[in-house]
Amino acid sequence: MRALEEDVNEIKTSLDDWIFAAGDYDSTRQTFFPRIIGNSARFPLEYDYYRAERGRLDMSSIKDLSLK
Repeated sequence: MRALEEDVNEIKTSLDDWIFAAGDYDSTRQTFFPRIIGNSARFPLEYDYYRAERGRLDMSSIKDLSLK
């Protein structure tokens, strides 16, 4: 019975590895060609516009609004 549990665990581990590898391949394939085209057209890799500004959040103003 113990050998069967070890075999099932090994199969589950192999399946998890396979799913991770397939997902990694898909994401690489989806981003590889757009990056080549974007780099040749001189598009930036990241846009700072979408980044959160951590220093601008004032918690006291949020607390004052929640009390009203």
